[in-house]
Amino acid sequence: MERFFFRIAEEKRTIYVDSNDQEIATDIWKFVRQEAGETTDNAPTIQQTPMDLNLLKDAHYYKHGGKEVMYWVLEPLLPT
Repeated sequence: MERFFFRIAEEKRTIYVDSNDQEIATDIWKFVRQEAGETTDNAPTIQQTPMDLNLLKDAHYYKHGGKEVMYWVLEPLLPT
């Protein structure tokens, strides 16, 4: 089953957010970058995109206004 999620693609990672609220997507982006010790100075480009739900097992959870939102952080594969 396919649903639409917010996608934030960066050089180091791609973040998918299970929400239709762009503010929540931005907050999760800030949280992930702060956890990695990175700055949040430049606002990300956020796109709405379909995603296959088979990634549910790898979900992280973020509390936003009393609501729990699922998100995924996918890092690029490094060449071997």
